Amino acid sequence: TDFGFARRMDGIRQKSTTFCGSTAYVSPEILENVPYEPFVSDCWSLGVILYIMLCAFMPYETQNVRKMTMQQKQPVDFYHMAGKLSPSVEALIR
Repeated sequence: TDFGFARRMDGIRQKSTTFCGSTAYVSPEILENVPYEPFVSDCWSLGVILYIMLCAFMPYETQNVRKMTMQQKQPVDFYHMAGKLSPSVEALIR
């Protein structure tokens, strides 16, 4: 965790315009450079980390940011792990 960009938010629904983070882990809103809800975006990043921990690979193509943003807006695919993850784990990540 990098707390260098941490900031206090007045409300859970307050939008942020601080655009930072590792491309492979940030939400589509950050990649599209639009104001976002920090709590929701942080949950997105935690989901990416959980996916990587369980599947041992990245959930999205990270070489092309435009393609990655389009993939992020689709339901996450567990094709490499078909039948190996419980439905509750897949639901948690989704």
